Amino acid sequence: MTRKNHQKRRFNFKKFLVFIITIILIGIFVYHLFNVRTKNIVILNNDYYSDEELIEACKLENYPKFLTLNTRSIERKLEKFDLINKAKVRKKWGFILQIELTNNKVLYYVRSKDVYMTSNNKAYKIPNISGIPTLINYVPEEIEASFIKEFSKVDANVISQISEIEYSKTAFDESMKVLDDLEKSKAKDTLLIIQLLKENLILWT
Repeated sequence: MTRKNHQKRRFNFKKFLVFIITIILIGIFVYHLFNVRTKNIVILNNDYYSDEELIEACKLENYPKFLTLNTRSIERKLEKFDLINKAKVRKKWGFILQIELTNNKVLYYVRSKDVYMTSNNKAYKIPNISGIPTLINYVPEEIEASFIKEFSKVDANVISQISEIEYSKTAFDESMKVLDDLEKSKAKDTLLIIQLLKENLILWT
């Protein structure tokens, strides 16, 4: 019977050292990655609030750690603002946080109630907004709801040219003079305004 020779394996200190150093470097890299702060915050379609106001509301003013940010939590905080209908927060390459907003469009100011009406047919008491027409008299509820639905389709550049809105049953013909002054390139918006006027609302520019 032959005896097998068992050769004792020598401890390879060099390989062990390389392994330990590799583990340490990976640990340092992961630690650094999880502690990198947000480099930049980009807010798109912010029409009614200051960027600083939104950033503070979401507690982002100190540019928190990027990887641990809860984007859904930020979206919920933004959607509490009256004029923000939907918010989408994305983490972009380079530790950039992108916030894209979909707004409730402010259509006009109601003088008698001191409120602003928006495209979602709600009234809000908010700071003064420029370039918005003023409703100067009472409009029956059902007519105003129809007006809001159609008026929300009108381009913001056209709305900014209107200074006052008055409800009237008899002044449709007079208002047509206003429409004649609009540029041909705004034909689509003109047709929408004509539809609104048929609901007995006069837009004074």
